[in-house]
Amino acid sequence: MKSLFKGAVIITVNENFDIITNGMLAIKDKQIKYVGEYSSEYEKEFDADSIIYASNKIIMPGFINMHTHLPMTLFRGYASDLPIDKWFNEKILPAEEKMSEQDVRAGAQTAAAEMLLSGTTMCVDTYTMPETVASVLDEGGIRGVV
Repeated sequence: MKSLFKGAVIITVNENFDIITNGMLAIKDKQIKYVGEYSSEYEKEFDADSIIYASNKIIMPGFINMHTHLPMTLFRGYASDLPIDKWFNEKILPAEEKMSEQDVRAGAQTAAAEMLLSGTTMCVDTYTMPETVASVLDEGGIRGVV
């Protein structure tokens, strides 16, 4: 499969952090083959299966979240009115002790879905049951360090 995105603003992370205002991105078999200014010659040569007209859109690398506790999405809002020491010691730690592998999986799946929807493509997770968290990331196609 060959896809071509054209007309986008492309934010790069090359050595100059160039921003290409009339950009083109060519992908073949899940590999980037071209990133640069729009070129009608390259468009013809590439012969894409699909062309995505991306004017007024931005193409950029995925975000990396460097500190996560993915399964804790299940605790979002839980006892959030307490001071941090009471919240952590009196509520979160006892709740975490009761978490099953199924709970960890559900929380990590929720977090993984949220990350993908926000453009996050990699994370570093430091939580319990790392094998389960790694499995969820693998299933979701997210790069991770656990």
